[in-house]
Amino acid sequence: MSSQSTLTKNGILLLYYSDLSQILGIQNKDRIEELCKEHNLTITNVYKTKFIEDQNAANTEKDPIANFKNQAKVLLYEITRL
Repeated sequence: MSSQSTLTKNGILLLYYSDLSQILGIQNKDRIEELCKEHNLTITNVYKTKFIEDQNAANTEKDPIANFKNQAKVLLYEITRL
């Protein structure tokens, strides 16, 4: 994530993101918040939905991380400048 000083303060960044990497232990839970703080941004809204809508659709025999996907969410972050 990068920001430039020429951007206006009233702009909005929409970040489409999955927490699957957090569930797998690859990424810290607060990574998005840390990045926002580092770049003087703030999260104004977060909208969540399931990663897989139909839990039965996940083929656990063929997909070794299907159980993790069943736990995961897709998030839409609305981010603005401080």
